[in-house]
Amino acid sequence: HSMLSSRLRGTEFWVSGFGREAEVFVSCLDVDCNVTLAEPDAGLSATDGVWTSSLGDVPMTTCGRLGEIMGGYERFGQGAWLEGRYTLGSHEYVDVSLTFVKIDSWDGERATVSVDGSEIWSASYSVTDAGENICGAGGGWNEAATAVGPVRVSHTAASLVLRVSTSINQEPSDESWGVADVVVRPQWYPGHAVFNSGHGCGHMPWGDA
Repeated sequence: HSMLSSRLRGTEFWVSGFGREAEVFVSCLDVDCNVTLAEPDAGLSATDGVWTSSLGDVPMTTCGRLGEIMGGYERFGQGAWLEGRYTLGSHEYVDVSLTFVKIDSWDGERATVSVDGSEIWSASYSVTDAGENICGAGGGWNEAATAVGPVRVSHTAASLVLRVSTSINQEPSDESWGVADVVVRPQWYPGHAVFNSGHGCGHMPWGDA
């Protein structure tokens, strides 16, 4: 058996990682408290972040059956980048997912997704890749919509910066890209309990969150 002890001074604290067979016991000496297993976050979409781009505001375009995307044809070309800033609650890691849309005549350039400056995904695209004409200039140049993630990233900070960029070297009428379906989901590892003041003391089995 192991024991953790603490005087509850704030509104909550949490511990994790003891496994599903462990038990949690809380004895509150001078405050009421409760214990709850943390629930997975439903996830934050693009509209929950504060987005900027190399163009200042983030342009929105329609890419055929893919619908509305950030950036797109004749918007994001050489040197373009897209960045979203999120404010997060307590968590131990995040799952990041999005759809990256390659448009028109790429010739081996890379697309990159990073979190807080660290690369979490990249891919290269070429004009000869399989695909279909969804939007863009047409003329035999195809688009490719790639589902990225969910990519699991160890992360505990209260804020997160998600950045998408590429190495394309042409104007956006020749090579371009866009992003859709962004989800940032803060998560906890199995066996995570939250201790909150104000609801009585308790003893409960530990389980998967």
